[in-house]
Amino acid sequence: MSKYLFRMSPLFSEDKGGEGGSGGNPDPNPNPDPNPEPPRTFTQEDLDQIVKDRLSREQKKFADYDDMKSQLEQLLADKKAREEAELTETEKQEAAAKEALQRAEEAERARDQAVQSANTRLINAEFKAVARDLNIRPDALPDALVLADLSGVSVDSDGNVVGVEDAVKALVASKSWLLAQPKQADPIGGPSGGPAPKGDKTKEQRLNEAAEIVRKNPTPQALMQYTKLKRELGM
Repeated sequence: MSKYLFRMSPLFSEDKGGEGGSGGNPDPNPNPDPNPEPPRTFTQEDLDQIVKDRLSREQKKFADYDDMKSQLEQLLADKKAREEAELTETEKQEAAAKEALQRAEEAERARDQAVQSANTRLINAEFKAVARDLNIRPDALPDALVLADLSGVSVDSDGNVVGVEDAVKALVASKSWLLAQPKQADPIGGPSGGPAPKGDKTKEQRLNEAAEIVRKNPTPQALMQYTKLKRELGM
């Protein structure tokens, strides 16, 4: 590499003034050094070394910066991982509690439905037994069960059905056509095919009661029975 000399000289040269010593500024140093030191010069290599040394000193100041930065990033990453792990565990616990509550509610609903279904079977069986005892026709039991007011019937804690007899008696009092009619013997020597017993319903009453059954329990079977009765009565 070629060498270049750089001379360190004053920025401004001296002003020597005019001829004959007149004019201009006076000499600021009237007694100059008889042996002045020559200005210092620098080669390109000298300048490069100065810059290199300066950069080296600056780099040493931050020599451990990358290590500190890496350690800080690792600490932040570890903290984030711990927070995510704690949050995930909390979410798992909440999900497990929610699932357990849902299973408990479903089990409770299933239990209530099973109890209600069992109570309904008990009430229906008790109703039919009491209805037979009170002389309701066997073929009229399904209609009687539909027409009866069972709102006051319940099953106690011991499994006993309460209130069925009162419900059947109230039904018989208002729907006497459900009762079985005793057979009457023909009078000796009398004409056969006498008048209908006084307890029989008129055609309109029988049809209206069949229509009431359809209204309370609009099943295809009830509708077919109503249509059949209407056709038999010629109405």
